[in-house]
Amino acid sequence: MQILGIFFGAILALTAVNAMFLTIGALFSNPVERTRMVIENPQGRTFLLGVVNTLFFIAVIIGMFALGNALGSPLGIIPILIALVALVWLIVGTSFGLTSLVNVLGERLYSERPQLQKVFLGGSTLVLAALVPYLGWILLVSYAIMFSFGAFMSGTFRQRRLNKANEAD
Repeated sequence: MQILGIFFGAILALTAVNAMFLTIGALFSNPVERTRMVIENPQGRTFLLGVVNTLFFIAVIIGMFALGNALGSPLGIIPILIALVALVWLIVGTSFGLTSLVNVLGERLYSERPQLQKVFLGGSTLVLAALVPYLGWILLVSYAIMFSFGAFMSGTFRQRRLNKANEAD
């Protein structure tokens, strides 16, 4: 009976993750599309940018939470709020990046399918690949998170640079 619960729980989790990818892609199409363009034409620095930014944000989050804890109640709220903003930015950026990665994965593996199926099958492929012991748990998940966050950061700031260049002209 427990096996049945685990099986249905895994199916529900897989469906929920794919629904999240579909919803993010539908509601936030511009940031997802910018990130997708970076993923489709990756430069060697996208993963490196993701590693550096992810580690930087994690260090800022840990440091600000520790500082807020050390300062105490009245003043400690400011570093904690900074840590929460950094944490939200990290989560949002990674979510947009993973959504773009799933879109590209679905396009490359299942190009003949309709868009909804591409996203669902791309997300399912990524989640199932991440469930492979050790390789998926550690290497693939770390790579996907850091590459996705790097692509999000690159796409976000590349768009800002293009907008500033167009305003200057």
